Amino acid sequence: MEAQIRVVHNEASIIIDSPQTFISFDQRYALKGYPIPCELFFKPIPEVMMMIESSGIVEIDPDFTRYSTESGVCSILLIPQTGYSNEKMIRLFSNVLVKFNLA
Repeated sequence: MEAQIRVVHNEASIIIDSPQTFISFDQRYALKGYPIPCELFFKPIPEVMMMIESSGIVEIDPDFTRYSTESGVCSILLIPQTGYSNEKMIRLFSNVLVKFNLA
């Protein structure tokens, strides 16, 4: 079965959407090189966080990583690294959804 991932751009965010869940990050911050607020609409296992961190695109700031059991949303702050681009982030998050059967 082929993954069904849709990328939605709006004024503030880029959303990587699948039938099961989605990931959203604020592109306004990213374009200026600022830390990027990001929300994962699922509880990430350590392997998800390791995949994001080891990508070389961003680093995760652990001091600003929170999971809300009430809403089921994990908020993380991503620090862009040299070579960052929105296209690389979209590809990374799409791969996360596919690899962990969330697409």
